[in-house]
Amino acid sequence: MKRFFIIFSLTVLSSLFFISFPYAQGLSYENQNEMIFNDHEVLIYPNPITENKFYVKSESIIGSIEVLNVIGQSITKLKNNTDVNYNILVRLPNCDKGMYMIKIIFKDNTTVIRKVFVK
Repeated sequence: MKRFFIIFSLTVLSSLFFISFPYAQGLSYENQNEMIFNDHEVLIYPNPITENKFYVKSESIIGSIEVLNVIGQSITKLKNNTDVNYNILVRLPNCDKGMYMIKIIFKDNTTVIRKVFVK
């Protein structure tokens, strides 16, 4: 009975991991056989941030970028007034070490939030 419980528990945990992992990557299921990508591709580098600046790159046109601390306070906000997708440099004021959230709003009003670390 103990062996059955361990095998059953591992099966349930592995299936939960498989189900939750795609959602963490921005994927969702439209039906059971098809996976749809519903998120903009965003590259934030370097991560971790070491010199109080980082770049945001996307194939989609970015409207604005906002840096938030872990309690949701805005640290800095940058608006992109062009319709060109390129590397956007974001300079941070003197920030403490730790985790920050980067809120990216695209021109089509889609919002993506990513986390970065400041060393």
